[in-house]
Amino acid sequence: MIVTLMREQVRAQRSALVWTGALLTLSLAIASAAFIAAATQWRTDEIVADRSFLAEDYATSVSWWSQGAPPMEEERDDEPGTLAPGELESMVDAALEDGYSARAVHHTVLRIQSEDGSRAVDADAGLSAQYPLHDWATVLIAGEGPVDGEIVLSSSVAEDLDVGVGDVVAITRYEDPTAVLARQVRVSGLSAPSVDGPFWSWSAAGHLTWEDSLEYWSQTPAWTFENGAGEPTQLTMVDVGWQDGAPSMEPLMDVAWSAAWQDDTVPLFDPFVMQGWGVGALAASALVALALLGATFAMGRSQAQVRVEWTATARVLGARRSTIVVASVLETLVLGAVAVALGLVIGWAVVLGVLAWERATEPGVTLPDAPALPLAVLGIVAVLGMVLAAICAVVPAFWSSRVSPAAALKPVTPVSSAQVSRSMSARWLVWISAVTLALVGAGLALDAYRIPNAGRYLAVCGAVSFAVVLIADIVEANRRLVPRAADALARSGRPWALALSSHATSRGRSWATAASIMAFAAGAATAGQSYGVFDTMAQWREAALDDAGDELLASAVERSVPEAPAALGIVMVLALACLVASMVTASARRASRADDAVHAALGLSGSDARRAAAAETALPMVCGIVLGSTAGWALVSLAHLVMTEQQGRDLAEWAAATGLTVMSVAIVAVLALVPITAASAVAAMTARTVSPVEAARVR
Repeated sequence: MIVTLMREQVRAQRSALVWTGALLTLSLAIASAAFIAAATQWRTDEIVADRSFLAEDYATSVSWWSQGAPPMEEERDDEPGTLAPGELESMVDAALEDGYSARAVHHTVLRIQSEDGSRAVDADAGLSAQYPLHDWATVLIAGEGPVDGEIVLSSSVAEDLDVGVGDVVAITRYEDPTAVLARQVRVSGLSAPSVDGPFWSWSAAGHLTWEDSLEYWSQTPAWTFENGAGEPTQLTMVDVGWQDGAPSMEPLMDVAWSAAWQDDTVPLFDPFVMQGWGVGALAASALVALALLGATFAMGRSQAQVRVEWTATARVLGARRSTIVVASVLETLVLGAVAVALGLVIGWAVVLGVLAWERATEPGVTLPDAPALPLAVLGIVAVLGMVLAAICAVVPAFWSSRVSPAAALKPVTPVSSAQVSRSMSARWLVWISAVTLALVGAGLALDAYRIPNAGRYLAVCGAVSFAVVLIADIVEANRRLVPRAADALARSGRPWALALSSHATSRGRSWATAASIMAFAAGAATAGQSYGVFDTMAQWREAALDDAGDELLASAVERSVPEAPAALGIVMVLALACLVASMVTASARRASRADDAVHAALGLSGSDARRAAAAETALPMVCGIVLGSTAGWALVSLAHLVMTEQQGRDLAEWAAATGLTVMSVAIVAVLALVPITAASAVAAMTARTVSPVEAARVR
């Protein structure tokens, strides 16, 4: 009985379930990609660390002075981390003889030049030397390990220098390229490149022998002082790691720290791991999830009529209330399980594709063979999916239980337009918004009169309150603006515009939801783009009297126009929001197809029906873009005015930045036309006239 009820319930509401399942899967796929990317980045770091001293149980940094410590450091000469020259090598040798693993690593930053000096690379990633020597099989991707007078170069550095195995390079000081340390250094091999793409993989710019590394360091003036006898003495710093229990390393235990890479847990929310595109993916997932909730409320409201009728029919046929509840719970579990499985598969496949792309563009890069998928990711995505699925199932039931029997039984009053709760008066929203802005103004005024603490707190509280109220303002403004825009189009007297205006009663709330989804996406895009301009202009104001002032001003003007990657990111965010908004309007259009049948019976042509469908999709989005972009710009402008160090007094910089960010608002609006046009075209192509008989069959 329960399975039969669930099957019939799914059949009755298959349209809403398809839209909801698609949105849920999209959100979980993006979230899965973000978390799997974070876990994969952690595994990449672990692989890199396993090839260094960080793979040991304990690690620390030690140092020694070549000719004794200078007077200012003599009192620290007896500390555990300060050794004598050659002492560290003896400690490592003793640990190895006792059967314990130990290794020391020396990093130095030098400049590498081609033999003719036409090409040069500053080895910012450092030249590395290990004592004892590396297991070169884990380091090299070509050639062999170096001996004294040779070097292993990272493949990316070798490419920049246009050299290969067997060629010769020169090594100079980093700060003085004319100070040549070695002219004929043979490239004996190539190591993995260091990349900062979607997955960050660190590799030293090159590898030297231990003796060459210390010799090159001694020829640089870095960290060189005078000892008590007036002779030059240089500080050498080295990292060392060792296995727990090594007797010779006991003197260093007081300054040692435990190597974190021995822990198998993956810190998914670590700021270092969850970075770059992973953060962007997680933010996009949150955006889609929030849009999903808004769309669920709109689609649940439009599907409430179907659910009420189905529930009443099931009760008449003898189904108990508990049986219907269990069938709904099973529907939720199935929807959530399918979305979680598909989301994980899609997210994993996306990360696998990114790994393959990065491996193809950077041959030899150190990356995992496949994306990491720890149990933590499975648990997080599963819980997130089930929670969202439960909300998506509860919302239609909520709306169907809230409508009055009269609204449910009268075919001329769709449930989607029935009043189920009181909404806040627009007058109250205006007053509350005015009060929050007054708090901001009062705070700025207090700060201008040099009462900074009270002024700062009052202004910040007012700005935060205004941001919260602004959300309700946007929703209410869209609820009023979209139907009025439809009425304005209807004044043209065109058939498609008249049909569009007549839908405002039954579909107006869904239109407002779609417009709000686009508004929040456009507001976020505009705020992000405007923030960079404000930040640069703040620096320009501080450096206006310096030579850097003109450069910063030019940079601010450039940042008002997003670069290609930023523009692509804005389009993707708006496209996601556009997809969700399109689902909302399409669901509302399908739920009230009886209206389309009436228009067809009154003579609305197929071409006009397609124009009406395209306008119904585009109109809420355009209204949302206009409101959202303006709101995002205003909010960031207000936040910048509040948070500047000289509130209420540095209005010149704020006014200049505000003027520049108007261009950002216009650019976001123009970029939004791309997904809006595509969505409108799809709506027009899928629209068709519906006869009264077909409308009755759908219901």
